[in-house]
Amino acid sequence: MNNKLQLSTAQNILLSPYMRQALMVLQMSFCDLCDWLSLQVEKNPFLEWSTQWPPSFPHLELIDFPYRPSPFVRLYEQAQIAIKDPHLLSIAIWIFGNLDAKGFFVPEPPYPFSKAEIQACLSIIQDLEPPGIGSRSLQEYLLFQLRHKQASLLYRLIQEHFNALLHKQWDILTKHYAISKRALSTLLHQELFPLRLTLFDEPNLADTASYTDIIFSDEVVINDPPLPIWSSYPILSSFSKEEKSMLLSYKSHAKEVCNIMLFRSQTILRIATYVFHRQSAFLQGKTNSLVPLTLQEASKELHLHTSTLTRALHNKIISCAQGRMPLRALFSRPLTQENSYDHAQKLLLRLIQEENKDNPFSDEELAKKMQDLGIPCSRRVLTKYRHNLNIPSKYYRS
Repeated sequence: MNNKLQLSTAQNILLSPYMRQALMVLQMSFCDLCDWLSLQVEKNPFLEWSTQWPPSFPHLELIDFPYRPSPFVRLYEQAQIAIKDPHLLSIAIWIFGNLDAKGFFVPEPPYPFSKAEIQACLSIIQDLEPPGIGSRSLQEYLLFQLRHKQASLLYRLIQEHFNALLHKQWDILTKHYAISKRALSTLLHQELFPLRLTLFDEPNLADTASYTDIIFSDEVVINDPPLPIWSSYPILSSFSKEEKSMLLSYKSHAKEVCNIMLFRSQTILRIATYVFHRQSAFLQGKTNSLVPLTLQEASKELHLHTSTLTRALHNKIISCAQGRMPLRALFSRPLTQENSYDHAQKLLLRLIQEENKDNPFSDEELAKKMQDLGIPCSRRVLTKYRHNLNIPSKYYRS
């Protein structure tokens, strides 16, 4: 075996720590950015907040939301009133801590309490608000909502054939309960669909954000916190060598923080200004449809990499004549030169709202009407639009 020594060269793109931090700050929301800046000012003697808040953004929009306690706080306050036994109250608190994001009880073994104690506590908890809290499955939660209708067909259907219902095995259900598909459809629409499917409503990003990152009015206003200012510091020559080295490192880091903030503000302002000019009719409330605009097109015209543009759009909430929404919602894929997918779906929604409820359109008929209106659309594509809008098929709309 002969040993060889071979040299090769290759080019790799490596991000420096400074660039990684700049990109991390770019994708922060307003609140996250304030927390990060507060930490930098607190630990760096060369940085301090300005006296005015904010000195250069007089139109900063602060949304004053009413106080909304978390689900855990609401449940704990109710449990303190409903449960007098301290031991049962401790079990209830443990149950609340094992609820998932939708409000279902999903504990992981080992359990610190016996199954009998947990069940006794659950029977009390499930009468709290929202009713059924602590259910261990969707089936249990639906049965709890129908607990006063245990003789009904829907209760039996969920209790005995929940998997068949979940997987839309209509033939099994109609054969077992000797009912027609139309009668089953009517039962589901009138009694099952109005029931809640989750205990906790999933929050909307635009509804829960306390601050607006960008305001679109007659001009574009970026709601960034004020840049930290340099604090005055004695001449470095009066310090020892170790102290001077430490202060120089703080000074260098403070300069990086200011440069990062400047990079973030300039980048977001460039993107927001570009989007404002492209979607001005929508942002000013003159139309409800978006102009086709893709990330690739925007990144090319702004001379930004697509990944940088994506980071800048992350977690940014805008305020305009249409209300509050994520900045990312202003980008829509093109369908034709004049129409976007967003416009096509809104048009489909309008057609379905105006149809005859006794004789609704089929997907094929809807696709033909979309084509007559200048929207290229096959039946398969229309079905995809309908699913995106959570609209049932013709059979279930009749």
